[in-house]
Amino acid sequence: MTLVKHGLVVGSLMALVAACGGGAAPADEGAVIEEITDDGDLEQLVEQAEAEGQVVWYTSVPSERAEQIGSMFQEEYGIEVLVQRSGGADILQRYLLEAEAGQVQNDVLTISDPSAFLSLQEEGRVLRFVPSRFDEVPESARSEDGYWVATRVNAMVMAYRTDRVDDPPTGWEDLVDERFAGVTGHVNPNFSAGVMTVAAGISQDFGWEWYERFAQLDPLILRGNNQLGESLISGEVDVAAFLNSTYVAEAKDQGQPVEWVFPEDGVYMVAAPSAVMADAPNPNAGKLLAEYLLTDAVQELMIEEGNYAALETLPAPEGQPERDELTELVIDYDWLAENLESVRGEWNQIIDAPEEEEEEEGQG
Repeated sequence: MTLVKHGLVVGSLMALVAACGGGAAPADEGAVIEEITDDGDLEQLVEQAEAEGQVVWYTSVPSERAEQIGSMFQEEYGIEVLVQRSGGADILQRYLLEAEAGQVQNDVLTISDPSAFLSLQEEGRVLRFVPSRFDEVPESARSEDGYWVATRVNAMVMAYRTDRVDDPPTGWEDLVDERFAGVTGHVNPNFSAGVMTVAAGISQDFGWEWYERFAQLDPLILRGNNQLGESLISGEVDVAAFLNSTYVAEAKDQGQPVEWVFPEDGVYMVAAPSAVMADAPNPNAGKLLAEYLLTDAVQELMIEEGNYAALETLPAPEGQPERDELTELVIDYDWLAENLESVRGEWNQIIDAPEEEEEEEGQG
């Protein structure tokens, strides 16, 4: 039986409706801005956004960083940003429940799950909006027709304790070797959109047989990236099957005896898109925030956090290889959008990890 460790609820949860009265009515003056092509478009969008006065952002960006971005945006434009932060799967579910009830509160959604945005686009739940720097984002990290675009890109890496592991894994096939039995941790993908994306990629690239072999290692299944990172630092596990490189970067900066592995047989780079919701209470302020998320100021914060920037022109995070130095495993997001529930069911059957109702602090 696979062990499951429960995580704690940590997040920036705000009483949006009660505290803010649901937001101002959308501005209706001037043309609808779908694309920023020049300063005139941006000036008009700013005017429309200022008339709305606030923007609500549902995001899986870590709380402290999300609040920092919100404060920077408010200082720049005088528009209040209300941050609702949780793990990617949780925050998406919250939006969907609100949408079904006809009580949508958020204007912008940011999670590490491009396949979810494909589904939302197909259902007509996101607005077309092309930020001015849209073309600086790799094609694999943006909608070809302008409905969503990455805010950051997550490198999903293996990690291990240098004081306990003399022969670390080198790649995906090596990770399921019996020498890692009883010492390996894995995030439950039911609660992390990014981890679910990688699990789907593994099933496509290495087959479900890979997870059947992995299950034989008796892995410790944890609530989220944050919990897996903490378990690696505490010594509860010696090896992390994969997690966002930001957690390894933070541990290394703290002097912890951990090291990452960028798998030699390929790295999964998971885009974390943002989109403006079709039923957004403040659509223009939402578009302005989406534009702001691709500024150098925000993108450099993402790099500082240990993520890869969405913009191709910016360098890799400190200590991590440049993207053109990596062997990247391409994820078929269209396939995942169509097969999400079957992937979820297959993973749960193989790993036998119960579904819970808790929220994760971490990027997903």
